[in-house]
Amino acid sequence: PEQPGGPVWHAWAYLPILSYSNYIWGVPMQRQAELVARGCGKTGTSFDYLRLVLEELAHLRVSEPRLERLFALSRQCLDNGDRPLPGAAD
Repeated sequence: PEQPGGPVWHAWAYLPILSYSNYIWGVPMQRQAELVARGCGKTGTSFDYLRLVLEELAHLRVSEPRLERLFALSRQCLDNGDRPLPGAAD
């Protein structure tokens, strides 16, 4: 329940539209990492978005092992030369 006079935070969140024709279920983790490493849209790269999400979760002391693994694999993709594609996440 919201407390009167309590703090208010505003945030952006990206939610998948599961009925979207391009939404694909069951994408292997390695392929997800490649997409994160290369995704880039109007608000930045997918990699940076994931990094910021994990930083905020760490600040809140919330552990998300699956996202941490995805981040590590995405970093490996970048280290191997994958670069963001302009408009890939639009």
